[in-house]
Amino acid sequence: LVGARSAAAADFSTRTTALAPMIGEFASDVQAVERAFDVPWSDEAFAREEALLTEWQARLERSDFEGLDQAARIDWLLLREHLVAEKDRLALDRARLAEVAEVLPFRGALHRLEAGRWRHEPVDPQAAATVLDEAARSVREVRRRLDKARDPKDEKTTAAPLALTP
Repeated sequence: LVGARSAAAADFSTRTTALAPMIGEFASDVQAVERAFDVPWSDEAFAREEALLTEWQARLERSDFEGLDQAARIDWLLLREHLVAEKDRLALDRARLAEVAEVLPFRGALHRLEAGRWRHEPVDPQAAATVLDEAARSVREVRRRLDKARDPKDEKTTAAPLALTP
């Protein structure tokens, strides 16, 4: 639900059908979740995005589709498909993260530090330093394992260092 997805949701709100207020509210909810859960690939963000999409799917299903005019029905169908596509994207993001979890053993600890920072929680400097030190050690160990696993005869594996971005 990040960035371009919220812009797409906001574009829905410019329609002038009976469903426009509901779509505008959805767009606002998406933007609120993006602001509140700004740590990419965090378990908290995944859970909140999934909850938001599930809530909106249920809300949409409770609305009176038969009572809508044709333009509003089209918007209803588009919103339903958008919610399904976003849930599919979320599942794909989780699957991708699971694929690289072995080389990101420090992800959870760093996300907890960042989430605490966002919530303005007091920081124990010694504990934070320990987490960062363990993360750095973990990164070095992962790099060592990846370097060891590279086949020097394979140009693809030796051409560039590993770059992990969400």
